[in-house]
Amino acid sequence: MRELTCIIVDDHSFAITLLKAYLTQFSELKLLDTFTDPVLARTYINEHKGIDILFTDVEMPKISGIELVESISTKVNHVVFVTSRFRHELRPKMVGKWHYLFKPSRLEEFREVFLEIQSEYK
Repeated sequence: MRELTCIIVDDHSFAITLLKAYLTQFSELKLLDTFTDPVLARTYINEHKGIDILFTDVEMPKISGIELVESISTKVNHVVFVTSRFRHELRPKMVGKWHYLFKPSRLEEFREVFLEIQSEYK
């Protein structure tokens, strides 16, 4: 099994810290970078190839996670929306390579999403 690369985008640093803690539980995941600014994240994604997983908040200043994903959707293989409440506009995106976690997520929920993504690489 190859290592899967990921980045985290969330305007709340505590959410990034929690996801980073979860990532350390999985040797198959390599964190490339984290961003509190989705515009900087978009630039990074556009300049780098081979990002397997994008973990992104939905509601952020400047641009939303949905707008971020719409602008870079061909640049990442999987998107995990991290949100504090269910958003109706996420519904069409929750099939295929689109996933979600509710804030605050638990390690077991993170594991389920990761295993679902990982199964596509076997």
